[in-house]
Amino acid sequence: MIVERTEQLDREVGARVRARRRELRMSQSKLGDKLGVTFQQVQKYERGVNRISASSLVLIAEALQCRPADLLGMEEGKPKIDWSKFHDNEANAALEAFAAIDSPRVRKSVLELIRTLSDQERARRGR
Repeated sequence: MIVERTEQLDREVGARVRARRRELRMSQSKLGDKLGVTFQQVQKYERGVNRISASSLVLIAEALQCRPADLLGMEEGKPKIDWSKFHDNEANAALEAFAAIDSPRVRKSVLELIRTLSDQERARRGR
């Protein structure tokens, strides 16, 4: 049980690292250069295959211009967002596409559409 929870946390932290790196439009190679590791190591961090040490987490946060707590998903000691749902390519592509929309009106419409579809999906599963 503890091992499974630890592995889940590693995947969640990795997903947040990936999301922040992509938000900054930084390549895995560029992040690796800043950390002194290969892009393959960055890939392993992002997938949660290799655990990120505390010292590496601090260096990654500095390279990504955020706080280590942001990568841990903590705000005042509480989880902020469950980033594990953003681990697959489709979720990341959707997030990137949404972030590229400049119009607040269009963003609001897209969000309303997603919420409607999500509510319908939950209702369908509940039957």
